[in-house]
Amino acid sequence: MRKDIKIIHFSHPAEANGGSKARNDILSILKKEGINELNINVSVTDNKIKKLLYAKLVLPQLIKRDNSNVYIIQFPLYSLFITKELFHVIKHYSNAKIIIIIHDLELIRRATDNSSTAGEEELQLLKMADGIISQNPTMTKFINQMGINNKIVSLGIFDYLNSQGINTNKHFTKSIVFAGSLHKSTFLQKLASSTQISLWGPHPAQGYPANIHYHGVKNADILPKYIDGSFGLVWDGPSLDTCSGNFGDYLRYNTPHKTSLYLSSGIPVIIWEKAAMANFIEKEGVGITIDSLANLDNVLDRISDEDYAVIKANTIALAQKLRSGFYVKSALNNILNEEDDLK
Repeated sequence: MRKDIKIIHFSHPAEANGGSKARNDILSILKKEGINELNINVSVTDNKIKKLLYAKLVLPQLIKRDNSNVYIIQFPLYSLFITKELFHVIKHYSNAKIIIIIHDLELIRRATDNSSTAGEEELQLLKMADGIISQNPTMTKFINQMGINNKIVSLGIFDYLNSQGINTNKHFTKSIVFAGSLHKSTFLQKLASSTQISLWGPHPAQGYPANIHYHGVKNADILPKYIDGSFGLVWDGPSLDTCSGNFGDYLRYNTPHKTSLYLSSGIPVIIWEKAAMANFIEKEGVGITIDSLANLDNVLDRISDEDYAVIKANTIALAQKLRSGFYVKSALNNILNEEDDLK
């Protein structure tokens, strides 16, 4: 890739639940492609005065000295104030273009929560970007509907650097793994069935049905060594019948990182049929979609060993692409090659 590009890196605490895994992987992938990082050396734990001084005194000098033509920003940074200042400094002190890679959009959360005013600052930042790497086509459509007409490329799925072995076991056991922040996934407390489910992640409930087994917390880089099952489950919210509530509704628009955890480990996915990622899972043949977890046992009963072998083979092939950084490299190349102003 081009040498006149920098990726902004903002220091933040390590998170055992994998909250920083996607960002760190993108940083590592792009650095291997010859894109250097530009460090923002202010901590999320710093007080307002230190952040203010850094933004007003250090950031302008940093950007003026750097003189890159394109800056990649993983959006949002961990401080909205620093994010706003960084955007303004780049636009004011350089002729550089801004490409953002979206990890989270509070704008969507607020929209699904029927709030029309929240997220306005985030919207203005999106409008300042010269190029946007959205998570998926559904998120891209939402962004367009918010009046943002900048160049947008859909990522498709987050890559997942995974040094653990790929699970190549094609024997269909009808077992499921679920990983994530368990306080968001209260549906699990109702998921009594004949399907055995293994849970990984922080904040477990005090009790689960007998078919659900909690195994603890592992760092995101080593978790693939421990998870096992015929499928990984992507579902959220309080209900078994649909993904609802703030966390469940968000699945209509976002690309959950746990999807990449499962697939990069060689584990196919079961996902809500109305999730933004459902089309990707069906198109790639790496899992199944489901309307209600009340039907989980019946859905699994209908899968033959031959069906599962095909799904598993597709998943193993996709795992290699996720481990290579295929998706973020492709998206960035697309947005650079198709946007004349960024060449």
